[in-house]
Amino acid sequence: MKTNATRLLDKLGIPYQILSYEVDPDDLAALSTAHKVGFPPEQVFKTLTLKT
Repeated sequence: MKTNATRLLDKLGIPYQILSYEVDPDDLAALSTAHKVGFPPEQVFKTLTLKT
């Protein structure tokens, strides 16, 4: 699924990687997400998508 962020990166020719992880509804903090995907927080841009 493309997000506005990934569309912009595609348009600009900027490489990126989409990572999936187990979501804990009680802990949605970006710092926790960075830890789950194994990257330093300063290297993570978190975009949430929702399918209804």
